[in-house]
Amino acid sequence: MLYHTAFSAGYFDVAGWPQLYAHADVGVTVFFLISGFLLYRPFVSAHLGGEAPMRTAPFLWRRFLRIYPAYWFAFFGILLTVGFRDGTPAGVRSWVTYLALLQIYDGARVGGAVSQTWTLAIEVSFYLFVPLYAHLVRRAAARMRRSPAVVEAVGVGLLIATSFAWRAAWVAVERRSGPPSLGPLTVPVLAQFFWLPAFLDLFGLGMVLALVSAWSGRARAHAIPGAGWSTAALRAVDAASEHPEVLWTVAALCYWVTCFHMGLAPFRRGFEHILEQTCYAAVALFLVVPAVLPPADGGRIDGFLRARPVAFVGLVSYAVYLWHQACIFEAFSLLGIPFFRGMVLRAFAVGFSLTLGVSAVSYYLVERPAMRLKHLAQANGRRRPAA
Repeated sequence: MLYHTAFSAGYFDVAGWPQLYAHADVGVTVFFLISGFLLYRPFVSAHLGGEAPMRTAPFLWRRFLRIYPAYWFAFFGILLTVGFRDGTPAGVRSWVTYLALLQIYDGARVGGAVSQTWTLAIEVSFYLFVPLYAHLVRRAAARMRRSPAVVEAVGVGLLIATSFAWRAAWVAVERRSGPPSLGPLTVPVLAQFFWLPAFLDLFGLGMVLALVSAWSGRARAHAIPGAGWSTAALRAVDAASEHPEVLWTVAALCYWVTCFHMGLAPFRRGFEHILEQTCYAAVALFLVVPAVLPPADGGRIDGFLRARPVAFVGLVSYAVYLWHQACIFEAFSLLGIPFFRGMVLRAFAVGFSLTLGVSAVSYYLVERPAMRLKHLAQANGRRRPAA
């Protein structure tokens, strides 16, 4: 929200401290990393424990219920109240593209309608990828007769390497094709900035944390004896969970360096964008580790996240994501602030208040009732406990 408010306030071209706003799109990186952790952990935990894999149909059904009903509610709600500033559907192809979250594959529509949902379209593609990837890793471990943990680690490492190779290859293709046109985005641009392989390094880091979390939990619960490396790894996990302030300080330093010492201009292209995403990955990793690898008693982080105001914002956070851009525009209108003329904090305060109210309505009216239908895909199978 700060990033989009700052963009509307015209802060991206201002040198100095406004660059803290201009690089706040690191939030997308945090989002993908957390998704990689949360979504992959049940798969990797079952694999390490020798349990049956999570059934694909119930998994995808739950993901559908979590994403599409609230998205459609926001889509039509914004369209019928304040309207879209860009990409209003016109024709069957537009409607299908936007409603199915396929805009990242269409260079003319990728930033239209609910503009920020290009990240949601990437998330949906990750949902489809995870069960297939988990199945392939299981088969590889069985055929090679290797430790599941080792095969999982190698697999995630290959995903991260693939992401770098994918982006570098498309950068080279784009440079050979000449300067960018003013029309719809080309395939090389879509492949670098909007397709899943370009973000597998971020999802992969979350999957690494899922592997570490599941492995360390089993090692402690079953008192698994191991070589010196496993003992050292457990100690490293304990140190990370017991001293969150150290990792958060490192995250803040990484963000400071990214904003002021890397020479990264807004809307980066080519290899500069790869460098920026790598810097963002470091920020997100050090920020998230203390939360996903907490001490046994939960610690201070757990207490903070369980505080009722914080928990409520987390509860409605998906709707906040869906509605905030439209509410930011309304905040500028209500305050009478021209676009690109500053007043970022005032617009943010009003926009956040509007967003939180609408998000609460979305959660209680649409999201929670939709999630009550998740059992339908499990009617003929054994229910699995939530991760």
